[in-house]
Amino acid sequence: MKKKKKRKLNIPRIIMVGTGTVMLIAVGILGLILLNAKKSLVDQNIASRWSEDKDFAHNTVYFSTRAKVDKKQIEHFRSEVVKGFEKKSIVASFEPTEGTPANLLDCYAAFDTLTISSEIRNESTFDAIGVGGDFFRFHPVQMYDGCYFDDDNIMQDYVILDEEAAWTLFGSMDVAGMKVRFGEKDLYVAGVYKRGQSSVEKLAFGNDDPKVFVNYETMAANKEDLAITVYELLAPNPIPHSAYNVIKDIKLFDADTYKVLENSDRFSYVHYFELLKESKAREMRTDDIGFPYWENVARYKEGKMMRVAHAQWIIAGILAIMIIVNVIWFLVDHKPTKKDFEKVVDSVREKRRKKRYEEMRQKQIEEEFGPEPEVKELTSETRSSEEESETPDTATSDAATSDTETSDAATDDDGFVKEKPAEEDAFDMPSEDSIVASTEAEIRASGKSDNSLNAEENKASGEQEETPGADETEAEKTPDDSVDLRLK
Repeated sequence: MKKKKKRKLNIPRIIMVGTGTVMLIAVGILGLILLNAKKSLVDQNIASRWSEDKDFAHNTVYFSTRAKVDKKQIEHFRSEVVKGFEKKSIVASFEPTEGTPANLLDCYAAFDTLTISSEIRNESTFDAIGVGGDFFRFHPVQMYDGCYFDDDNIMQDYVILDEEAAWTLFGSMDVAGMKVRFGEKDLYVAGVYKRGQSSVEKLAFGNDDPKVFVNYETMAANKEDLAITVYELLAPNPIPHSAYNVIKDIKLFDADTYKVLENSDRFSYVHYFELLKESKAREMRTDDIGFPYWENVARYKEGKMMRVAHAQWIIAGILAIMIIVNVIWFLVDHKPTKKDFEKVVDSVREKRRKKRYEEMRQKQIEEEFGPEPEVKELTSETRSSEEESETPDTATSDAATSDTETSDAATDDDGFVKEKPAEEDAFDMPSEDSIVASTEAEIRASGKSDNSLNAEENKASGEQEETPGADETEAEKTPDDSVDLRLK
């Protein structure tokens, strides 16, 4: 027999396959990182929190302070957005707050400083954010104590402190319901919120600078020309970017004084590609539009994920090139013909055909005879459970049998159980004495004496000794044979 030649290991191909596997795993890991990027930013997720069907979009308009946007202009801008939706037949249903259309959820914010004092401490100045609309639906800050406020509150005299401001004013963080003084007006602490603890969030907040939230009307009453710089909307988005296009088409302000951003789309591959084209403009700011702390955090995360996406694209491109090279390598080595490809296609088709046939056959059987009963595997646990279920029945049947026997037994006058007599046989068997007596009677009737009977027996025994080669069946006589001899 010819020895089979051992194939040599193809080291380059093994290295290529191993490298390709590692790169494929890397692409998957980077994809998971990109998928979870947006979930980590609560301020960017109101659209997904509101609807899982992705039919709503979160959009933000950032204004320059030069635009000098106040509440009246925000209301006018909102009405123009609603008209634009009506023109394009974009309708949705919200639970409107006071002064908000039923097909729009929005909020706005202005930034300034606030000087307040408490009964315990003297005046302190803090960075303040004047908010309106459903601000805390868009930005649900984590509360340490107390609750949010909104435009539905009858009294617009609430303030939310951060931990540093609460400690500065009261020396404690359990201060919900306490009173502070702002100018000539008393404000009540609605609650205390926790600031972000990551290094990026601390930097965006301004390190240890305390920040408080107060109603926009309260801030505007003590400062003229308080400009709104942030306006956010949650709007229906039946077609991708439809809400964004409606907002962008509104021309109420100079083009260089505002910027529209679609928050719902900022962590997509399409947006990452656009950022790649706008990288220079992104690095070099040429306008005076400022961003709040939550937008700065989002922009940092966005830039980081953009680099992750680019790395994923590069790895995926190299992996695609390696796959193409391996395919070419295979074609060169094996040189498959058209018939080989046809065989592969035919085998695939045959497998599919058999699978479809089996499915149709199984369906036909179920229609005629019903579904097959489930067969349970007999494991040690099922055996033990079955034995346990059978044991009580066996004990019960044994007890019932003993009770029946006891009840059937007769008792005497003293109450003792009498032994039950054995049942008679179906027919009478003759005893041994009766058999012998009947045999002797037959012998006497035949006229033979005892001596002649003994002589015949001796003669027969002598003949057996002279013929040692006789059959064993003749030498071993049964009791019935001896009785026959006597009868003869």
